[in-house]
Amino acid sequence: MFSKLVLTTAAISTTNALNLRLTSRQVEETCTYNLQRMKSPRATSDWNKYKDSSTPYDDPEFPANQSSLFWDKYHWEETMPRDYTKNVVGWKRPEELYPNETPSLWGKKGVQPNGTSQGDLGDCWFLAAASALAEWPERMQHIFTNKEYSKSGIFQVTFWHMAKPVKVVVDDRLPV
Repeated sequence: MFSKLVLTTAAISTTNALNLRLTSRQVEETCTYNLQRMKSPRATSDWNKYKDSSTPYDDPEFPANQSSLFWDKYHWEETMPRDYTKNVVGWKRPEELYPNETPSLWGKKGVQPNGTSQGDLGDCWFLAAASALAEWPERMQHIFTNKEYSKSGIFQVTFWHMAKPVKVVVDDRLPV
């Protein structure tokens, strides 16, 4: 679950980190656009609708496709879209990956600061903050509205943007 949050949040800062100059046609792949996706007004209504449901939640703002992993127009390497097609064969929920286990929001060993690995999203700033936060597991648990794994696969996390809390809702689908 934490991995998907890392992926979706990391995309927000990529444009600022690269200091790209974008045209109006490119606006759909900017940090501003991704921030708006994160701050979707649907987040609260989706949360209220699915938090106690067993109907699987599919996050419409961060769909189970490559747009949630990298931007088509701004990827680090020309091979990235091809690698995505080759390496990501689908998206699954934890109970599909491990049918004989009960999914856990915190994992078998609990929250640990050493479980992060930087990829190609330019997300070292987020991973460093998440790892620092994970040094105190109770703080990591505090940003999650969920206290247990959701049967519907919906999770609400509070991030802070410009000194204001932003509730972010994501599903539990992971690239496989």
